[in-house]
Amino acid sequence: MTSPSTPNLGGQHQRRRRRLISATAVLLASGGFAAFGAGAFSTTASASSATACVNIAGIESSGSKINLDPENQPSSQSSMYVDVTHDRLLDKNNSFQVSPQLATSYSSNKTATVWTFKLRHGVKFQDGKPFTAADVVYTYKRLLDPKGNSEALSSFSSFLSPGGIKAVNPYEVRFTTKAPVAQFPVLITTKDTWIVENGATNAQIASQGMGTGPFEPVNFAPGATTYQFKRNPNYWQSGLPKAPCLDFSIVQEAASANAAIETGQVDLVQSTDLSTLNTLKTNSSIKLLATPPSTSVTLAMQINKAPFNDNRVRQALKDVVNRKQMVAVALFGYGAVGDDNPVPPTSPQAWRKVVPGQNIAAAKRLLKAAGYGPNHPLSVTLYSGSYITGSLSVAELYKQMAAQAGINVNLITTPAATYFATTWPKQVFRGSAWSLRPAEVSLPLEFEGAPPLNGDNETNWHNSQYNALVAKGAATLSTAKSNSYYKQAEKMLTLNGGAIIPVFFDTVAAIRSNCSGYAPSVDFGQYDFSSLSCS
Repeated sequence: MTSPSTPNLGGQHQRRRRRLISATAVLLASGGFAAFGAGAFSTTASASSATACVNIAGIESSGSKINLDPENQPSSQSSMYVDVTHDRLLDKNNSFQVSPQLATSYSSNKTATVWTFKLRHGVKFQDGKPFTAADVVYTYKRLLDPKGNSEALSSFSSFLSPGGIKAVNPYEVRFTTKAPVAQFPVLITTKDTWIVENGATNAQIASQGMGTGPFEPVNFAPGATTYQFKRNPNYWQSGLPKAPCLDFSIVQEAASANAAIETGQVDLVQSTDLSTLNTLKTNSSIKLLATPPSTSVTLAMQINKAPFNDNRVRQALKDVVNRKQMVAVALFGYGAVGDDNPVPPTSPQAWRKVVPGQNIAAAKRLLKAAGYGPNHPLSVTLYSGSYITGSLSVAELYKQMAAQAGINVNLITTPAATYFATTWPKQVFRGSAWSLRPAEVSLPLEFEGAPPLNGDNETNWHNSQYNALVAKGAATLSTAKSNSYYKQAEKMLTLNGGAIIPVFFDTVAAIRSNCSGYAPSVDFGQYDFSSLSCS
């Protein structure tokens, strides 16, 4: 994902930051669910009961990699479970504005090289231990440990070192950065920065969470088909969580997810398949909750491999895309066009607001200059699947659009359940997806650094001028000037990069009408179920 999640799935830093797999293979829920789509099924607790768990259907499975460790989340399923059991120093909303969580306030020196956080008193971990600055120091040093499995290592190590993290006193922590980092508060609201208990082992964190969050796990074990989390009686936010417990299952097949929400077998579907929304709209017992454009559907080319090492070819492959048609057909209108960089044109950080339309003539000219033509057509193999909503439709449409310029796209589809684990890591041209993040996070995360330090760099884009622009943006205190550097970096990706990002889709959650207190996030790796309840 995602989330998302984050490539380099085969190495130490198995990231899959997008892991946003949607409707294909049916992952059957048990322990309360019979096979979805197989007829009648039942649940152990009715959603109408005041003491019942709220039933939530996710769309992506972590499989045997499922865990509660914030530092490495193999799918949005892991992210949901991490989020309900942990808190961060700061939270963020859909506009990427930060607000205090475990920190009550923060400040920096004039050069943005020293950031001081005041911590909340009276917070306890789920095992009863008080939360202090030592836990923050332990968490961030763990994220920077090159011997660990941290997804945040590549981005965090560029501006932070273990020696720069100090506990001033039990309720104050100080970060000293390698260079000015004006966006430090936003940068530490990633999906990996949830605070864990000082001294907790990897095994404890993976199975118990060791967090301060609103819920705590009940007999958590990888390989289960349902997972339950009960209310944390010591939670520091008064009146939260509202639900006594949460029951999670995974339903990847769109029709099955619809059947579950329509019949009340689940109270919330994390992300609906956009092709099914017209059916759900007519059901008065269901509410649809939509975000702004939130997640990219990406076609990623490794630019160090032929024929993608020729930018004329890359640009031709971008020029053939009819982006508005992809939004209308693949996303059923629930989304916005992309501009081949991770910042959507709808964002105030975008380098341009209007993306040129399909240009077949320009694509043909570029291909001719690169040595391709009717007697020697360009042929590429594209791997994709239904790993996220609209992903297979985008790939199928792309094949048709490329053919208009004489490009032969050999489209190979593979199962969603194994796509990011087995197909994605091996292929030179393949479908992908990324959760929406602000420019200061997405630009370094997705396109900066080299493997193995940054396994997220799926296009193998390495450009010192680009890296310098991103670094200047991070070090600049003026928001307008900082964004000017980011916009220059985005332009480089649009005109030279290896990512075709034609669309961003809206995340649309479905919730039963008797439930309230939940809003989906544009960041597919972030979930807040603390106020969710069903009458």
